Amino acid sequence: MVLDRIHASEYLWKAATARLGETHPDRIPWVRQPLRPIRSGKTSAVIQGLESRTQDPSVSSAHREALNTMIGSSRRNQAYRHYDRYLAPGWPIGTGVVEGACGPLVKDRMAQAGMRWRQVGAQSLLDLRAVRVNDD
Repeated sequence: MVLDRIHASEYLWKAATARLGETHPDRIPWVRQPLRPIRSGKTSAVIQGLESRTQDPSVSSAHREALNTMIGSSRRNQAYRHYDRYLAPGWPIGTGVVEGACGPLVKDRMAQAGMRWRQVGAQSLLDLRAVRVNDD
């Protein structure tokens, strides 16, 4: 399983907003700084850096809480964030590919006029459709 990189960045944006506010121009660089090592497979180093920030007495409680949420998510999902390994063979690390497939694979077939589906029938049809679309 690959956890898309957008999932990681959402927590960073929340932490940046807690630290700097919603309109501060330094939010973008603040978020980009840990995303680069995460993309390079160095999530452990990012976790350690975030943990050290939580120890800073000048950090507000809202910022500390957002950092702890990011740390917890990163720890729980670290096994699914080896983006360096996923990118090497060309695997996608974003949701765009999956979301892009939903239209032609699912919606175009399942949402035609007058169609009603039970879960088992819909799943069977989607399985066959995926086989066909993938030339399997």
